[in-house]
Amino acid sequence: MTPGLFETVGARLVAGRFFTEDDDTRISPVAIVDDQLARRAWPGERAIGKRIAADPRSTGHPVFGVTVVGVVHHVRHRSLLEDLTDQVYFAERQIQRNLMAYVVKTSGDPAALASTVRQIVAKLDPQLPAYDVRPLEEHVAGARAAQRFATILAAAFAIVALALAAVGVYGVIAYATTRRRYEFGVRLALGAQPGQVMALVIREGAVLAAIGLTIGVAGAAIAARLLQSQLFGVTPRDAVSYAIAVVAIATAAMAACWIPARRVSSITPLEALRTD
Repeated sequence: MTPGLFETVGARLVAGRFFTEDDDTRISPVAIVDDQLARRAWPGERAIGKRIAADPRSTGHPVFGVTVVGVVHHVRHRSLLEDLTDQVYFAERQIQRNLMAYVVKTSGDPAALASTVRQIVAKLDPQLPAYDVRPLEEHVAGARAAQRFATILAAAFAIVALALAAVGVYGVIAYATTRRRYEFGVRLALGAQPGQVMALVIREGAVLAAIGLTIGVAGAAIAARLLQSQLFGVTPRDAVSYAIAVVAIATAAMAACWIPARRVSSITPLEALRTD
């Protein structure tokens, strides 16, 4: 990391300092760690001034005596699901690598700046290629592409499942009301109001829906715990998500019950008895 990078990307400093121009080969190696590593390695202690052994070049030969000079907030670098990887940052002037990525901050359109960045790099070294120059939003969108596709696919399956469930409830209630037309005709003949018959049918459908919702919520809770690693921005016990799902399914079930209930409540006792 070069001086100014953390400030450019908006990283939040928790303790200590960022890298400066003085962090070069003339002083002992320094590093900045994230708060997740600091809490795990030195619980209840101040991380600044602690010394670690690290391998910034991934050569298998760690550098001993690297001093922690700063602690920053944990950041997801490669994936939005990445949350458990401890992070250590090194000063570029002390630990140089062949591969480097630059971050440029602008107040204008970042996409329009791409050609300018390539021209500047070409002037510095014509043999140095500048590739994958694109706005940070596109990098983030690319990191979320797989999760976005999975979410859209899951939502599509959920809509289809909801439609099938509504059709199933409608079929069961419609069949049951057809079989009980004589009973409803007798009720109407004895003075029952159409609204009472309609409420009876909807109430019985609501009981079936409640049983299904109870089983479904329990199954969803188990499945959510198994898929916890694939969740981002929501917990397996998110009450809002469960509430939205329950309301959507209950609404669909009640709508499916209302159609046959409305139909059976609109017939006359004579029609019901004659049909039977």
